[in-house]
Amino acid sequence: HVRTSSESMSAAFLMLSLATSLAIVSRPSPRKLSFALVGFFLGMAFEARFQTAFAGLGLALWLFLSTREKWSCAVYGVMGGVAAILLGACADRWGYGAWVVPAYRYATVNLVEGKAAEFGVSPWWWYFFAFRKMFVAPYGAALVLGVATAFAAAAFSARRFFSLVRTRVNSAGDAESSLAMAAVAVVVPFVLIHMLIGHKEERFLYPVVWAMWMVLLLSLALPLYRYLVQRASWQPWLRRAIVLQCVFSLVLLLRGAFLEINTHAPVFQKLQEESEKVQNLSLLVLEGYNPYVFHCDLDKSCDLKPTTRFLQPKNLTVDCNELPGINPAGALVLQTVVDNPLQSPSAPTGCREILNTRPAWVSVAASLLPEGLRQQAFKQFRFHVLWDCR
Repeated sequence: HVRTSSESMSAAFLMLSLATSLAIVSRPSPRKLSFALVGFFLGMAFEARFQTAFAGLGLALWLFLSTREKWSCAVYGVMGGVAAILLGACADRWGYGAWVVPAYRYATVNLVEGKAAEFGVSPWWWYFFAFRKMFVAPYGAALVLGVATAFAAAAFSARRFFSLVRTRVNSAGDAESSLAMAAVAVVVPFVLIHMLIGHKEERFLYPVVWAMWMVLLLSLALPLYRYLVQRASWQPWLRRAIVLQCVFSLVLLLRGAFLEINTHAPVFQKLQEESEKVQNLSLLVLEGYNPYVFHCDLDKSCDLKPTTRFLQPKNLTVDCNELPGINPAGALVLQTVVDNPLQSPSAPTGCREILNTRPAWVSVAASLLPEGLRQQAFKQFRFHVLWDCR
């Protein structure tokens, strides 16, 4: 049920580059290969999502200023980055069928020609409100605070800022200060550039959310924890707060995991398997919902032209019909159960069920709940049934 996005992939490479950078600055004589690895990871983060270049430049500058091996940092770091870009160029040559520079075209079309602005333009401060609303209240507000702290650290000089924080809590150590400054170097240029770009979406900042948390934890949460743990009167309240936080996080985690039964991923996989067995395959969607239309959701009036063609097998044709009495002979039939997710639909005439995405635990959990609470608890759930009528 997990889709690897450009945001999550670039975030992974950014974290690898940060971890390698911290290993470099913690050693008196780092290996030259380590600098090349940092450059390679930053190059891969750039290839995954071009905007990550700004976070990468911030981290590279921090590493250059923090290490004594500046010549090795510059030369081998650039070599590693070039290697990643050349690898990406070969992938682009294979995918596009010609030697191209997608990053240049991407920037030209979206920024110079203004294509991105066609999807909407927001003011520079939009991200601060978006993060507060997008995440559950305390987490969204915490991320906003993390970004604000990173900008404050950059404005007052990161080294001076975090040294002041450490001295107030009996020194948290140089390693924590280095980690916090590295996170600041990642967050500030990346967020600043995205604030200046007119079109904004929450997912654009996903690659550096982990760095926002690092800034918040190392500069505010950890000093506050050390301050409270030293005072006996606050220790019981601190323990209660930690337990409450764990319970709250577990509830959110379970909620997010259970909502994954709504996904069409198993349907896509089953249709792919069936399409490989025959020369031509027909899919009839009774409710008029074409799963291959991105962002269509349950809107029956949306365009039936597939917008995610890479998911749809080439020999599969999709027909949408809202009349449940239609003869589905010779096709597969897809039904999405929304109104009553606790009851399975009746099989169309002459059809057999080959896929049902409703987990077994739903019926078990529903049977344990009172009648009045049952529908309320599962109202956000829907599942998909695929019938074979051939």
